[in-house]
Amino acid sequence: TSQPYAMALRAQAALKRARGDDAAAARLFEQAGDLLAATNGAEDRFVLATRTDHANCFVQLGRDAEAEGLLRELLGIRRRVFGDDDNDTQIGVNSLAVVLHRLGQLDEAETLYREAAAAGERRFGALHPDTLTARLNLASMLHSRGNTTAAEPMMVAVLADLRRVFGVEHGQTAIACRTLGELYKDLGRFRDAAPLLQESVAILTRAEGADSLAAAEAKGALAIVSKRLGDVAQAVQLQREVATAYAARFGERHDRTLHARLNLANSLVDPTEGAAAEAIFEDVLGISEAALGATSSVHIIANNSYGVFLMARDRYADAEPYVRRALDLGAEAEGEEHQNTVITRYNLACIELELGKLAEAEGLHRACADAFARVFGAQHPNTAAARGGLGRALARLGRTDEARAEFEAAIGICKAALGAQNQGFCDHALELGRLLCETGQAAAAEPVLQEAAAVYTKARGLDDRRTANTRLELGHCLQLLGRFAAAEPLLTASLATLAKTRPEGHRDRKRAVRHLAAFYAAWQAAAPDPARAAQAAEWQGRAAGLR
Repeated sequence: TSQPYAMALRAQAALKRARGDDAAAARLFEQAGDLLAATNGAEDRFVLATRTDHANCFVQLGRDAEAEGLLRELLGIRRRVFGDDDNDTQIGVNSLAVVLHRLGQLDEAETLYREAAAAGERRFGALHPDTLTARLNLASMLHSRGNTTAAEPMMVAVLADLRRVFGVEHGQTAIACRTLGELYKDLGRFRDAAPLLQESVAILTRAEGADSLAAAEAKGALAIVSKRLGDVAQAVQLQREVATAYAARFGERHDRTLHARLNLANSLVDPTEGAAAEAIFEDVLGISEAALGATSSVHIIANNSYGVFLMARDRYADAEPYVRRALDLGAEAEGEEHQNTVITRYNLACIELELGKLAEAEGLHRACADAFARVFGAQHPNTAAARGGLGRALARLGRTDEARAEFEAAIGICKAALGAQNQGFCDHALELGRLLCETGQAAAAEPVLQEAAAVYTKARGLDDRRTANTRLELGHCLQLLGRFAAAEPLLTASLATLAKTRPEGHRDRKRAVRHLAAFYAAWQAAAPDPARAAQAAEWQGRAAGLR
């Protein structure tokens, strides 16, 4: 019960934490805090610091709800005893804000981040380490809330300041690189994101080791970017490293490990790896329900992710029960208007549309468009996606004027929020181009599809399925305009790409075959040629053989 014994416990806890054993460190910090409180009093600075270390172990263990309760209690004591402007109080403000951010309590988190940033600049100046950390956290919060216009310049400025103050090899510099890289990733600026994330991984690997938590988090973001840039092999390898690192640190049944395994499954995009991905989804579903409960976030996300995986393979009937379960569990656990819930409802709307349940799909898509506007804001890219979904439903119902208005609104939102050279608008442009072609307006469709194809090609390359689908529709558009020689290479190259990136029997591949059959028939009719007649017959046969 002596103070020296408590100090020894605290020192041992710090050693355990440095070695990555946060569970043991949490127990030791808790014991040391109780002993020190008995001798020094509960409001002693050192006692509060020890209990803060205890809470930070909870954060590292992913026990954010427990960390929130403890950090909130400690911040209340510090405000009452030391005042709002005290250094320890402001450290407590920032620590609580980080946990609230992770828990999705964004309003309170943003308020606390702003308080910490203002206090740091007032007391220490803009370049003090605490101020820089608070500014970076605030920028990350703005990113989370979709305010990328404010977040990007703030992150760029903080990264420049960190490089100047700490140097390029400092861990905080690496975190800032990762934060800005993740912003660019979410904006679809993958070529801007990649070098920042690579720098972050390299610094953290050198400083903390390849299996460190910080390095693993940076690798996870880099994996997503690598996949988007077409380096699927690197993406899979990085996701395997992340899953291995999390399993070693947290255990096989921890939610972070399970999330990492879901990301690994989602990175297995090669058609030959479908069975391996499905096995991971099924395993995570079973473990998460047994270990964490049916309403745990990871189990809800696993259901939704598995459904999206099946949707991408045209298995909409198989996907429907998983997405419905995710929606029901998410609404129960997180509420009808939680971000995850409204996104899951959007996925269900897409499924119903593909299953031909048009009235239900329209109702769901319309509800999603309204909910996204409330949750994310009317001018957020996610809201554009919801309006694009509504446009697809209206197009299928034959309400083409309404559909066109939704597609054009979605394109406008994305260009205003992300810029005209960002690929965010391209899916909506593809849908608008298709609609115009189907309604006899190929001349109006051409510039829409040309723009989207150019942006996709620059952002994703020619071997990407989204680029291929857009170039396919552009080729079809040129065929409708009678420009057969220009259309042919677009159509054939697009099918070749889709054959590599989509499984046999996928609707994208079928659409490409049907477009080619129609193309050669139209060209032969316009300019008869014996060789072309054989091609037309071959493609007509292939199209006729499709289910």
